[in-house]
Amino acid sequence: MKRRLRFALARFGVSIKKVTVRLTDLSVSKGIIDKECLIVVSLRREGEVVVRGRGEYCNQTFNCCADRIGRAVERELSRDWKTPAPEVDRIQEADLSGEFINRLLDKKKEDAMGREKLLFKSEEKKNSVEIVAFLRNIADKIEQDGSMTLLQGEDRVVLDFPNSMTMEIKVEDEEKKRKGTKRTFEIEFEWYPDSDYKQSSVVIE
Repeated sequence: MKRRLRFALARFGVSIKKVTVRLTDLSVSKGIIDKECLIVVSLRREGEVVVRGRGEYCNQTFNCCADRIGRAVERELSRDWKTPAPEVDRIQEADLSGEFINRLLDKKKEDAMGREKLLFKSEEKKNSVEIVAFLRNIADKIEQDGSMTLLQGEDRVVLDFPNSMTMEIKVEDEEKKRKGTKRTFEIEFEWYPDSDYKQSSVVIE
């Protein structure tokens, strides 16, 4: 867990004062989502970023929240804060329970959680030939059309790509008790309207 959080938050190191993680078993009957993860990042300039998620398995729920917290902190730090954060935002690790957390999460619902909305998600096994063809199709769509439509069942999302985007590449290993080491290779594109990002390039050798 520490390695996953470090990977997500290392780039904001000087801006972060404390990170608190809380995993809770809600003890609901089998077959129902019953694991909850809460991640609170305290910023040095006052204020916190809060991400909460629920799932059936602890690791899966935590990993999802860890990915979200990095993007949430980036958005929060990009804001121009002109007034001090209210007292309710000055959360301490010992206060992460009960009514205080409920009030905090209600307050942050639109500010920290309401900004993200899952538009499309797909996960399926493919062989290397299929993966190469899929990635080549994406590249052609970006280069030739500047847009792409994702379809799966009734889900449909149209993506319009700008000339400049932020590309994030992640490779990580996760130890599984029964299956051993699980390696993940992720490529993520991020962009904002009317913005141009200049990043150092990654070279594939």
